[in-house]
Amino acid sequence: MTFLLHAIFILLLAFQTHSTPYTPLTPGEMSESQLIQDLQELGAEYTLQRVIFKRTSILPNGFWQITATESASMKISRNYTYYKFQVQLQCQTTPFLIRAKYVVSFIPSTGDTQILSYCYKIINQNPDIPVLKEAPNFVDMIWLTPENQVYALLAQGIDYTLADAMAKNLLTDPTYELKKVFRIQNISNSTVQGYSYLIQVEAKRGYNWRLEINVYDNSDSDSEPLNPTYLIYPNALRA
Repeated sequence: MTFLLHAIFILLLAFQTHSTPYTPLTPGEMSESQLIQDLQELGAEYTLQRVIFKRTSILPNGFWQITATESASMKISRNYTYYKFQVQLQCQTTPFLIRAKYVVSFIPSTGDTQILSYCYKIINQNPDIPVLKEAPNFVDMIWLTPENQVYALLAQGIDYTLADAMAKNLLTDPTYELKKVFRIQNISNSTVQGYSYLIQVEAKRGYNWRLEINVYDNSDSDSEPLNPTYLIYPNALRA
């Protein structure tokens, strides 16, 4: 029943995105708002996270970057702000170029963020670009299970981040709950295993924050232990 209600909710949001026209965003508006830039990047990473591991996908699992913003627009409908992006994404580790389109919904009053739709089209399967030999790549969500290291490090990273951020008054509510995992990347190096998580947590009072948390497994390393690092994304249009 919960899944059905969630599906209906997403369909209603998607219907709203078609009933009101979008207003194009200028390059100046994009560059002046960290929130819009963050949501554009989030939508791109979410799209890649979902499509790379599909059985029929031929997209390489590597380090991707937005190389061009072809269009960006927004509209406000009731409590929601919708952002629609069309970008070019290029894999830097295995040359590949695609065009991705996606719609992100954002509620300013609660910080809740969702990706409502996404799709992509291959532009070039072998562009002539410099290739990176070592860079982060995506991790399949199927490994996010309680018995797996990917899950254990996420829990460890969340505990550290919340305790540290509350001690520094960066987050002020006493309790938070994990609501969404947008993407997971492997950031291991030659000495330590590590993962980067882009997630959303919700405070008990109902406000949401997007966090990027980098966590390392220090159990098998002879080097000095590495504490998790984190970034709290702003929820204000001008921040």
